Amino acid sequence: MKTAPAAFAFVLASGSAMAACTDVRSLVCTLPMSVSYNPASNVDSATHLYTPPPFDKCTSADELADVVQHAFRLAHGKLQEEICALTKIFIVQDEPWGFWENPGNYQTPHGEKPRNFVALEQSQLSQTLEQSEDRFLRAVLKQGAEANLSHSVTNAGTGTPTAIKNNKVYLGILGALAREIGHIKWHRDSIYSSLPCYYDKFMTRGIRLLTGL
Repeated sequence: MKTAPAAFAFVLASGSAMAACTDVRSLVCTLPMSVSYNPASNVDSATHLYTPPPFDKCTSADELADVVQHAFRLAHGKLQEEICALTKIFIVQDEPWGFWENPGNYQTPHGEKPRNFVALEQSQLSQTLEQSEDRFLRAVLKQGAEANLSHSVTNAGTGTPTAIKNNKVYLGILGALAREIGHIKWHRDSIYSSLPCYYDKFMTRGIRLLTGL
């Protein structure tokens, strides 16, 4: 099945704007397996005390930072700007996530400027774009690894087979970054409220499914 993945569409949606930076390796760090952070539960419901991402547990990403940099160099326009605007790119052993500090949710208690964070699962840094999108497609469709689903990437640059394969890995990483930045934008930029179809197609239908009306 040949498709244009949503995250890949964001990757290719280039503009003429200059990137805010040219090197993102300093943003990348690794969290050890013993450290797990869940941005969905980082505010205590009783005290409203906010626990930010664990910067103090980060270690140097070394070669992994170089891989992320190669992926960043393939981005264009708005996506480059969004990656440059990240405060940190964590490499984690568990689930990936994208997180924006919401002032309305006690996550900037002293009026600080809200920060943006992305976490990438380490295994994503070695997956090609096809493998990455197949994985997400199976998750959305609730299909196992044996499901007969596959993508085909036909434009991954030129050069030797090794160079093309590396580009597919970099595009896979870029797609993963775009996906998590999409989560950030959904909340930060109130994307849902600007979509004409959101309430009619998602909210109303969801309420009907839940209530049986």
